[in-house]
Amino acid sequence: GEREGRVGAREQAAAELEARAEELRTREAGIEARERALGEREEQAASDTQRSWDLEQELEKKQAQLFRCVDIGAELFAMAAVCARADRDVRRHSADRSPLELAGVFCRMARARVEALFEDVRKNADPEIYAAARGVLDGRYGWLEQGIIEAPEAAETPLAESKGAAGA
Repeated sequence: GEREGRVGAREQAAAELEARAEELRTREAGIEARERALGEREEQAASDTQRSWDLEQELEKKQAQLFRCVDIGAELFAMAAVCARADRDVRRHSADRSPLELAGVFCRMARARVEALFEDVRKNADPEIYAAARGVLDGRYGWLEQGIIEAPEAAETPLAESKGAAGA
C-alpha cells in the first residue's frame, strides 16, 4: 500500500507538473501571439508612415503641377466674373457695348494664359527644377555664394538717412 501511495503521489505530482507546464506553454503562446500582433501593428504603422512620407514627397514633387491647375481655375473664374460684369453693365446701359469689348479682350488674354498653363502641365522642367532645389538645400551650390557683397545695414542706407532727416 505504501508503495502504491508513493507511485500515486508521484503520478499526481507529475500530472500537476504537466498541467502547470501546459498552463505556462499556453500563457507563453498567448504572450507570443500578443507580441506578434504588436509587432505586426508596429510594422503596419511603420509601413503606413513610410507610405505617408512617400506620398508627401510625391505631392511635394507635384506641387508645381497643382499650382498650375489652381492658376487655370483662377483664370477661368476671372473670365466668368468679367463676362458676368460686362453682361450686367450692358443690360443696365444697352446703348454702351464697350463692357463687352473689354471683356472680350480680357478673355482672349486669359485664354492665352490658360493655354500656356495647360502646355506647362504637359511639358515642363519640374524634375530638373526639383533636383536643382534639392542641390541648393544640400549645399551643392555653395560656391555660387562666394564673392557676394554683404548688404549694408539699414541705418547706413541713404533711404534710411533721408527718412531720419525728414522726421527731425
